Amino acid sequence: MSRVKIKTMETKLAAAGLHIIIALFLTPVALAQAPIKFRSSNPVVLKDARFESVAVEVVSEPEKSIGYATIKVGDYVSPSNYTMMANRDTLVTGAKRDYQVIAGGLKVDATPYSDRTIRLKQIPAALVGLPLLQTKMGNKAIADARFSIRVATKEECSVFLAVDERAVEFYGKAGLPGWMAGFSPTDLRLVTDDAIMKASDRGYRVFVKKSGAGEVEFGAACGDVNLTAMYFAFFANAAGSK
Repeated sequence: MSRVKIKTMETKLAAAGLHIIIALFLTPVALAQAPIKFRSSNPVVLKDARFESVAVEVVSEPEKSIGYATIKVGDYVSPSNYTMMANRDTLVTGAKRDYQVIAGGLKVDATPYSDRTIRLKQIPAALVGLPLLQTKMGNKAIADARFSIRVATKEECSVFLAVDERAVEFYGKAGLPGWMAGFSPTDLRLVTDDAIMKASDRGYRVFVKKSGAGEVEFGAACGDVNLTAMYFAFFANAAGSK
């Protein structure tokens, strides 16, 4: 493996008077994707849409051997793998904790993260029963362009991304990760039993994009190490997406 270099990038947040410093592990052949301008207006209206399941499978998980970096508002974070240990009651132990698609997995009391016991509690009726891409909360702060989750489907589909509303605010200041450029916000919202999110009345805003048959790639969440949750995803037929 080639020598890893660290690049530090500082972006001024004029509105909040804060600085964000992004520490990225880079190789000569894997440069970080630049953030893009965040646009949250004119959400796609899907509240009354009806969706059917599609067959989806994980093609590739993130490469476990590469180094990851973390991101944090207002302070420098020394590069390291990040796994949240603040609330050990939510950690999953002694079980398979990989990225995986669960057929019919999007439903009340489902766990959207393979490494946490956090459960979904509110789901729009139109989405119930769709295949769920279980992700890993411990990867929420990774900011490495080589981080990649790839899934495959044999038909055109709608790809839904559930993004922590706190992360949406964060992206509004720092910019979206480049791989999210094709996603549009919708009027759909999910809620879990995560105690911190419940206390602040926060849930997940649903984004959507239409994808052709073949592979769909998800990248690093680039979230705030102390604040935001990892995204998760689900899939349906192409009806209703724009």
